Amino acid sequence: MNGCRWLRRCFALGAALLTVATLPLCEPSAQAALPMLDARDMKTARQRLEENVAQLMQVLAARGGPLTEEDRARLKTTAGLPDDDAIATIQEVLDRHALLMVHIDDEAWFKILPASSDPDSRRLVQGRWKTYLVKVNNEGRVTSPLEVRSPQAMMAAPNAGMATEMAPCGTTQPHDWSQWLLMNLVKQPPMPMNLSGREIEYFVLQLCGLEEGLRAAELVFYLGGGVVSQGHYADRSFLFRVEKHPAL
Repeated sequence: MNGCRWLRRCFALGAALLTVATLPLCEPSAQAALPMLDARDMKTARQRLEENVAQLMQVLAARGGPLTEEDRARLKTTAGLPDDDAIATIQEVLDRHALLMVHIDDEAWFKILPASSDPDSRRLVQGRWKTYLVKVNNEGRVTSPLEVRSPQAMMAAPNAGMATEMAPCGTTQPHDWSQWLLMNLVKQPPMPMNLSGREIEYFVLQLCGLEEGLRAAELVFYLGGGVVSQGHYADRSFLFRVEKHPAL
């Protein structure tokens, strides 16, 4: 009886090892794509998302990134698509440049989903601004200010909101070794100061690494404009690869 039991265990172990051996290997640079969001009212959601795209196009045009000419061309072609296809295509284009998604549920509780698990997809150049998008899934239709902070980030300069892609960000600024990051959530017009209540919305986030190397930062997104209640914020740690600028 014991011999039969031992043989069954051996066969089971062998089958498990064979299954693992046939699974595809996970590439370290594989992207963890952000979820595509299905709007409740397609026509209204499309109109509001297109308004958001117009805001982004204007703001990003002054900063030189991160949208490419191909991205802009694809966004223009959505005008001739049905509502659901247009919403999906807009998300597909913008998600490629998103650092993360902030999910806000019906009770305004937060959750953060990274766009990738690979720090090589989050490359900064020391002393230069890098522009990302932040995707917001606002199920609660919240209209409070969206804020972000980090223990590793210093206050950005007053004119940071006008910083262009790869513009200098001031590495000579005195800073503690643990505060290696400058961060700026762009809220200058035409970008809104508050969440608009759109179900799907994108914001512009600019980052600048002050020190080279593999660096960790905890990003905390929360509702501003008052005391932050428990649950109305979320934090997530990210690894960034900061490359040394040749001129530094």
